[in-house]
Amino acid sequence: MTIKGCLRGGADLTVDGRVEGEVELPLHQLTVGPKGRVKAQVACRSVVVLGAVQGDINATDTVVLREAASVRGTISAPRLAIAEGARFEGSVEMPRAGSPRVALARSADASRPAGARGAGPA
Repeated sequence: MTIKGCLRGGADLTVDGRVEGEVELPLHQLTVGPKGRVKAQVACRSVVVLGAVQGDINATDTVVLREAASVRGTISAPRLAIAEGARFEGSVEMPRAGSPRVALARSADASRPAGARGAGPA
């Protein structure tokens, strides 16, 4: 099964299937499991990849690529860890934790109307 569209949420999310589109979890963690295949623009607090991601990853905290991970795209995060054996093709931007770019991403969820925060199709 493939989920297509924009996933927004107010909780941590683990993907062990296919997702295409956008994933927005500004205050939470996205984990792409070993069988997970994500083809999307990702904006989360932190991201852990054990499967595959094709698309840009923007994290306000940390991105971790585990041993079997495969990522193709731009990673933007103050902290990045790449395990031996992980595959990465793309570029890395490492803004300082207090930079305006990171602060802007952190406040993205706060700018939505109260009823829209954390809401959206899952």
